[in-house]
Amino acid sequence: MTRKRKWLFAIVAIIFVLAYIGYDLSTLQVGLERPSDAVFETASSQSQVNSPPALIETYDSFSVSVEDGIAVDVHMRENATATANVFMVHGAGGGAWVWEEYFEYLPEAYNLYAISWRGHFTSSPVDDANSADYVQDQLAVIRTIETRNDLPIHVVGHSYGGATSVFATAQIVDRIASLHLVAPVVPLDYTLIQEQLIPPMMGAMMSSTQTQALATAEEVAESGQDTAGSGTFAGMFIDLQQMERYWDLYAVKPYSVEKPGLLGADGFSSEWQEQLDEAYMTIGGTNLPVWFLIAQYDNVIIPTEQEKTAEEIGAIVTVFESGHYIQLDSQAEESADFLIENLEQYHNGR
Repeated sequence: MTRKRKWLFAIVAIIFVLAYIGYDLSTLQVGLERPSDAVFETASSQSQVNSPPALIETYDSFSVSVEDGIAVDVHMRENATATANVFMVHGAGGGAWVWEEYFEYLPEAYNLYAISWRGHFTSSPVDDANSADYVQDQLAVIRTIETRNDLPIHVVGHSYGGATSVFATAQIVDRIASLHLVAPVVPLDYTLIQEQLIPPMMGAMMSSTQTQALATAEEVAESGQDTAGSGTFAGMFIDLQQMERYWDLYAVKPYSVEKPGLLGADGFSSEWQEQLDEAYMTIGGTNLPVWFLIAQYDNVIIPTEQEKTAEEIGAIVTVFESGHYIQLDSQAEESADFLIENLEQYHNGR
């Protein structure tokens, strides 16, 4: 083989390898469905006739100490005639405020408790935290709820809050009545290439994103103006008016910027993925009722991957024509009604 042919062969081989790597990485996005203009228009027309819910700050709250100098706040709505508790867990960059729609729609037959993880919303500020910290926060709040009353506790977790709720529930499954997972983070079945490339790539990207998001939050706070549009929630809503509302209220605050320990340090590592898979399987091996609320147009957690995990653990799946923030989006009332129906079936069947 001539030297020229050797170089040509090497170039072709490199192109082939790069193309294969690109294809392999692209398989992580298989199953995404993009909403049409008509879907956005329908969501917008619905939004115009719906009044916004009361702000979460209008509800009572209490604080739970989880470590020296660290406490988490829980916004709540309690009723003396309640028959069960609903404990709601937000996702990355969120806070108790993401459950305002559910506080609006869930009847007073249920005590409602919405946590804000450490470093989020009104809870103690911290520079960093990871999923283990957030699980600790949730377990501490569950223990506190148990001291307030002896009613069954139903857990509702959104996105990364779905994953941390799975971790927490797997540890105390006998103390939890049911688990509702709203667009939850599920294990990624990495290929060998993905296992080597995804964690460092995502870690670097998340670190850069956090720095930029903090700068944006500080700039908006200083100027008092929206300088970045609604990009924080890019593609996560199909109700764009609702997305704008939450951008104005919460997304430009420093407490809405996720801590690097969750997304950069452990959220994409293969070890964390394996631990999450084990936690899901632990729950699947029990009689605990589990429901998945999946968004048809979820661009964060691939719907087909959620469905796969739900099938593996025997969970019940319902799909909504919504974005990643199902509980805030155009079908907030429908998803709340779904939760109510499940709770009623649970208690009527006891």
